[in-house]
Formats: sequence, structure tokens, C-alpha cells
Amino acid sequence: MSELSDFEFASRPGNASASPGAMQDAAILPRGRPALVRVEACEIDSGGGNAHLLAPSKRATDIALALALIALFLPLMALIYVLVRITSRGPVIFRQERSGLRGRPFQIYKFRSMYFSTGEDFRQAGRSDRRVTPVGRVLRMTSADELPQFFNVLFGDMSIVGPRPHVASLDTAYASLVPGYLGRLQARPGITGLAQIRGQRGETPTAEAMQARVNSDLEYVRDASLFLDARILVVTVKHVLFSKDAY
Repeated sequence: MSELSDFEFASRPGNASASPGAMQDAAILPRGRPALVRVEACEIDSGGGNAHLLAPSKRATDIALALALIALFLPLMALIYVLVRITSRGPVIFRQERSGLRGRPFQIYKFRSMYFSTGEDFRQAGRSDRRVTPVGRVLRMTSADELPQFFNVLFGDMSIVGPRPHVASLDTAYASLVPGYLGRLQARPGITGLAQIRGQRGETPTAEAMQARVNSDLEYVRDASLFLDARILVVTVKHVLFSKDAY
């Protein structure tokens, strides 16, 4: 469920170290406030989407699942809220602007898993990342940091299943480097997706790594169906329960 390549606007104070991947990110990604890519102004090369992506049945399923899962996990979310609040300073809910359906911006919600900082640090999270808090490490390993995104689904910003939304600077960097990149924006971004169940998660410091993920996203845009969504959800649950690769 958790997209582990998400950027966090947070860091451990005084941590000046950077991994090779982070240094490569710094060379690729623009500094300062990222600008969102507007799909209307860009050519989309995805082979075309399908009717299921925006079908009322998919939206109705999203709403029903989101309401049921919010009700199921509400006690856990309350506990996480308290733990994050009392163990590190800063806001409990991490918000960040992402590119949504057709490039429209929206605020994604997560439980904060990193030390809060007012500095601009958009490096991708890596293994043994010193910016991650002790509570945040557990949240990320179990994907519990993603639970607030069920509210994004209710608001219509996201779907339960779809391409994971990237930070705006990542869209800006790769839109011209990865063929078909913007085609993934024909679908509402998802909490989980085809790329995630294939293990195409984690850091993406190169265009080749991003291309593999985008290929899976474009395959989903082309072949999306209720059956495929159900299959992705089943595999996602298995990954959350048994995978040891989250960080």
C-alpha cells in the first residue's frame, strides 16, 4: 500500500549526510518550489485509457471501501495520531501537493513519519534514512502512514487503485525524460497500484527505474477493470502483511 518513494518535507535537524541516490536526485530535480505539470499543455502518449478509469462503478466502489476502511481503522488512526504527537514535534498529518487526475493539484495526506523541519528537503526516503522517526519507521514498514489517504479517496482526489501520485518536482523532472510519463495522469492516483504489487517501489534515482514503474502505470491505464482492481487489492494485502521490503 505504501509508496516508499514518496518525498517528505521533513528532515532530522543537523543531518547533512546524503546518499548517492539523494545526490543524484539533487542533480535531476529542480530546486525551490516545484511547478506542477499541466496535462492539458502536454502531449499524452499512453495508448489511451479506458472507460473503467472514470466509471461510476469504480467511484462507488472507492467510496464504499474508503468508508468501510476508515470505520475499521479509526481506533488505530487515533492511536497513531497520539503516538506521533507525543514522540516528535511538528504536525501529525503531513500534507504535500501532488499531481492528480489530468494534472490537477491536490493535497495528499499521510501520518508524518519523519522529523519535522522548516527547511526544503525533497530527497526520496531510503533504507536506514536518519530523517525517519522511531514511530515513523514502524508506520512506514506497515504502510500505516498511508491510512489518511482514505480521506483523499472520499474527497475524490484519489482512488483505492491507480498510479501512485508523485511529488510535483518528480513529474517536472521526468515528464520529458520518460516516454509516456504523463499518460499515467489519465487515471486518478491510487493508494496502491499495479507497479507497487510488482515491486516497482522505493527510490527512483534514474530514468530507467522510473520507466519501469511508468510502464506498469500505463498498462493499468490501458487494462483497468474491476477484476484487475480486485486482484491488485488482494496482492496488496499480502504484501502489507508479509513483505519485508518496506522502509
